[in-house]
Amino acid sequence: MEHVLDGISSSCVRQIVVVVGHKPWELHQVLNNPKYNLKVVTNDNYELGMLSSFKKGLGSILDTEAAFLVLGDQLIIDPRFLDQMAQTMQADRQTAKIVSPLYRNKKGHPVLFSNALYDQILSLSDDKTLHDLISNQAKFTVALEAEAWTAIDIDRPEDVTVARSYLSEYKKR
Repeated sequence: MEHVLDGISSSCVRQIVVVVGHKPWELHQVLNNPKYNLKVVTNDNYELGMLSSFKKGLGSILDTEAAFLVLGDQLIIDPRFLDQMAQTMQADRQTAKIVSPLYRNKKGHPVLFSNALYDQILSLSDDKTLHDLISNQAKFTVALEAEAWTAIDIDRPEDVTVARSYLSEYKKR
């Protein structure tokens, strides 16, 4: 998670909120590192999934212009890409209410949401997902061509092999 926080901290993001749920004590050392200026929010309903955690974090930063959904287990966070996403939204706030990475026609993370959508996000029922919202907001979604790190998801043991291979190549640049 430290590499994720390092990437975010090196970008234009001014406030970082980390939502914890299952076994938050395992992240104690990282979350209390003074080099990160974090707001930590606990989601007691983490079993409900990512949407419940995003809603919990979003509820703590309603005064912001936009919010990134960044996964804590992402392989890489390139601060230049976060900045590019924010600049894309700033350049056209009427059309770009969601900015999402796209790698070989696969959407990934992080995703940037405009504050114009906060109420809709917070009102999504537990049986809905952010994919539902993004689908409903397709005309207000801008997809940016991205690198593979945005689409690599590490959920299964075989994903680790793919991730290690990509990370090895990425570090050679």
